[in-house]
Amino acid sequence: MTARRQRPRLSELKGTLKLLQENGLRPVALDCQPDGTYRWHFTEPVSSAEDALDRELAEFGETHGYGRA
Repeated sequence: MTARRQRPRLSELKGTLKLLQENGLRPVALDCQPDGTYRWHFTEPVSSAEDALDRELAEFGETHGYGRA
């Protein structure tokens, strides 16, 4: 028989959030990991699509002689 993974109660998550906020931390996201643990995020996610496009445009410009001014 496999052991059931315990899940935290909503009240526990709310309590953790309240404690974090009382100590000046402002989480922006909460992830549930495949192993059942949770991970709080405290910074806004960076858009990697824009970064990849910027790099591609810079490489194209260098390749074709469009240097930065």
